[in-house]
Amino acid sequence: MQRVYWTVDLLEAHVIAGFLRAEGVDAEIFDVDFVRQDWLAALAYGGYRVVAADEQADAARRLIAHRRANEFVLDEDDPETPTCPRCSSLDVGDDPVPRRIAWAFLFFFTHLSFFVLPFVPFKWRYRCITCGKRWQALPKLPFRDLARQADVADAAR
Repeated sequence: MQRVYWTVDLLEAHVIAGFLRAEGVDAEIFDVDFVRQDWLAALAYGGYRVVAADEQADAARRLIAHRRANEFVLDEDDPETPTCPRCSSLDVGDDPVPRRIAWAFLFFFTHLSFFVLPFVPFKWRYRCITCGKRWQALPKLPFRDLARQADVADAAR
C-alpha cells in the first residue's frame, strides 16, 4: 500500500477515497480512527492518509491530479434540467412566479394577526426561456426508489 493523498480534513479524505473507489481504484483511509481521536495532533500523526494498492498508486495519483485540475466534465446526454415539452429547447430556467404568489399570501395572512402556512405544491416548476411555456417536471426517480435500488444492489453483493 502506498500513500496517494493526505489531508488534515477527515471529510476530504473520505471524498477522495470514495472518488478513487468510484473510478475503480481500491483506496482506503489509513489510521482514520487513530488520527481522529486526537485531532489537535493530526499533523504530527501525518494527517488522514489515503492509500492505494502498489499497482494502482500511479493511476490514483493521476486521477487525483485530474480532479484537482477540474478536468472532469459532466455527461451531456443526461442534463439536470429537462427539455421544453413544446419546443425541445435546453434554455430552461426555474419558474419563480408560483413561489412569489405563495409568499405574498403568506405575508398577507401573517399580518392579519393569525398565522396560516399555505400549502405550496410548486416544486420542480420550470419555464422555457425560448417559448415561454411553464410546466412541472417531477424528478426521474423519487428518493424511495433510489434507496430501494441501493438496498437491492447491497444485498446482491
